[in-house]
Amino acid sequence: MTSSYSTTMILEIFFKNRNLVSLILKDRQKTVDTIDLEFDRNLETVLITGLDKILNKNKMSLLSLKMVRIAGKIKKGSLSYQIAQAFKKALG
Repeated sequence: MTSSYSTTMILEIFFKNRNLVSLILKDRQKTVDTIDLEFDRNLETVLITGLDKILNKNKMSLLSLKMVRIAGKIKKGSLSYQIAQAFKKALG
């Protein structure tokens, strides 16, 4: 896949509330695309599916991501945060 975006692509996992997370694709600080995802108990599957959708929509590969960060309304001790951390770690 080829992309016209720079090599500074960032994926932000932004927790809007207890059951809503956004995947925000950024080129440096400029937002390129956003996808809102509702979840109940399957956050890991929702994150994987959402990432696949946002990357395909923007004709990008996983290798285009240089950083993943977690933000928003989330407690660091929560299970959702731990799942997001594991997802972030798995992406490298």
